Amino acid sequence: MVDRLRTLAWWLRTSLALGVGILAALAFQPVGWWPLIFVAVAGFTLLTATARGWGSGLLAGLFFGIGFMAIALTWMQVIFVEAMLGLVALESLFYAGVGALTRLAAGSRFFPLLAAGAWSVGEFAFSRFPFEGFGWMRLAYAVVDTPLAGLLPFVGVAGVSFLTALIGQLAAHALLNAPPTRRWRPATAAMAIFLVGFGGALYGPGAAAGSVSVGYVQGNAPGGGVYGLGTPRAITVNHVAETERLAARFRSGELPTPDFVVWPENGTDMDPSGRHDRRSRRPRFGCRRHPDPGGNDHRRPGAERAADRQPVVASVPWCGGALRQAQHRPLR
Repeated sequence: MVDRLRTLAWWLRTSLALGVGILAALAFQPVGWWPLIFVAVAGFTLLTATARGWGSGLLAGLFFGIGFMAIALTWMQVIFVEAMLGLVALESLFYAGVGALTRLAAGSRFFPLLAAGAWSVGEFAFSRFPFEGFGWMRLAYAVVDTPLAGLLPFVGVAGVSFLTALIGQLAAHALLNAPPTRRWRPATAAMAIFLVGFGGALYGPGAAAGSVSVGYVQGNAPGGGVYGLGTPRAITVNHVAETERLAARFRSGELPTPDFVVWPENGTDMDPSGRHDRRSRRPRFGCRRHPDPGGNDHRRPGAERAADRQPVVASVPWCGGALRQAQHRPLR
């Protein structure tokens, strides 16, 4: 099998890589066939590690990325087809780099760890560059309904992505390098990762008690289609204005002061923690900190004195009606 893979014509190798990339996309929602992610990672490694050189591995990785992103990012057609095609091409370059790194790691005694590390390097890069990254298709997002999700509270998305890649690398290593009588070793290692994840899932958080007061804002988007956010900063100004109106109702005593204020996911078209108009664009009601770009408020309810509470603006993936009132929602 290994000899056949090493003698594949370039067009056949890249065609297979394209198909494997499509399999990877099917592991994510809305299809959600999560076992395919391990098959896809193993297939990616088999095609790149057996390439004739790092250039051939790079080409195979590029076509994998094209197949993966072309299916995974089809939703962007609703916004702008040209933007989707450009992002598919851009993101595919990162998988080309992963393919080249995987080929360079081939033959090392630490090959599974190095190849999994190549995926981590790729995810680190495309989650940060360009424009602060497009980290939508990280491997961990395909396994949120599997035992590996139990490790998310302990090692985060980056750690679970690495372990997901490692399972695929162990499968590829068993086929490429392990003697038939010793293939049980990488299989046992992969199973151990699953078992550790299952153990992490059993260790759930403690029961939550009490309630938090939430204020939420819907400032509305002024445009439509690809121009849905309107002119630059328009949507940010809208949400700041609505937040300040809400704050006025807090100050007047009409509504109770909330623990935090929620903005929609697209409530701003710029980094709220950046330097662009920072002072003029910040809601003026004594916020304890800036909106969290990750969309989460990490304070524990009741962690500070009630008299010390200040509203915290948080931009989170929540989109409700055009309501501007605070609600008490019990934790469950």
